[in-house]
Amino acid sequence: MAKLGNVRHRLWPDGVRDPPYVEFAHEKVQKEQSVGEQLGMEFDKVKGEALREAALDQTGKAADKDWFHRAVEAVHTVARERETFTTDHLWAHVEMPREPRAMGAVMRVARLAKWCEASDRTVKSARTKCHARPLRVWTSLLKVP
Repeated sequence: MAKLGNVRHRLWPDGVRDPPYVEFAHEKVQKEQSVGEQLGMEFDKVKGEALREAALDQTGKAADKDWFHRAVEAVHTVARERETFTTDHLWAHVEMPREPRAMGAVMRVARLAKWCEASDRTVKSARTKCHARPLRVWTSLLKVP
């Protein structure tokens, strides 16, 4: 990059140069801030967890009550049958609701009922719609050996 006064030009091998990039004082200040601060991101783990719980509450309340009941029963069934499972196993027992995120609220109910606990493991989803995204592996607390 060639510098001409306070104007910078990027020179390419063929001699062509890009438009000038003028360096402003506020750019230097922004460079000293973290990327998160520049983008207006807030980092607060406790607040984030509280917001997650509120979102799960709202999603669960908005879900169709019959579907929600069937999904909770599916968790109970799968947790009695398997030592570990993912939500992919649950989707085999219930139809897709209009808001699939409601399954998160279902898993919250199962966790609070002590039917299962979250492990630190993930596996790729087998559902094509999920594009092999990672799914949490849940450990059953109901499976009798």
